[in-house]
This record gives sequence, C-alpha cells and structure tokens, in this order.
Amino acid sequence: MADDLNITHTPVLESANDPAWVELDVIQVPPTVREVLPPALMRRWRVLPLSIELDDTCLVVATAPPVSAALVRAVTEISEYYVEVVYAQPAEIDAALWRTFCIEPRDGWA
Repeated sequence: MADDLNITHTPVLESANDPAWVELDVIQVPPTVREVLPPALMRRWRVLPLSIELDDTCLVVATAPPVSAALVRAVTEISEYYVEVVYAQPAEIDAALWRTFCIEPRDGWA
C-alpha cells in the first residue's frame, strides 16, 4: 500500500490493497486508545482510532475511502505508531466520533 500512496518514510501496515470494512456501531474504543490521537486531528481527517495491535506497535484506525497519504502521514507522526487502515461508512464514523469523543458531525471530508 505504501507504494500506491507514494509514501517514502511513513510506515504503513495493510494486509491487502483494499482495506477491510468494519461496522462501527458494534465497536467500543478502549480507553487507552482514546488518548492516542488529538481531537483536532480526528475532527480534521474524520479518522477514528480503534485499537493498538502487534505488541503495541500498530494503531488501527477507521476512515472512509479512499485513504489519503496525508492522513496516514499525520496519524503516524502524531501517534508514533505504524498505521493500519480499515474502512467505515462516513455516517458511522461521524456517529462513532460523536459517541466516543463528542466530536460533532460536519459536512464534507478532509
């Protein structure tokens, strides 16, 4: 995936060229993951941190397709984790951001 996004120094982990889709209405974000990304980044990029995997080296985040190289770069730089992207419907991301972080839905995407 990194080659597809022309990322040279940002580590990205993805199992396939097409990330998995998740249903956010059944996912609870653990308290330890809630503090990994600042609200401003989540609000700007409409990205939701979901879990930390692979011996605490990989942050799994949900966003709507298509994934942006700038989004991955921003999440990696702020969190200092490798990033694995999964997809979710925009309305589900907005609902989960509100439910978990009280980040209001808005029109448009970064």
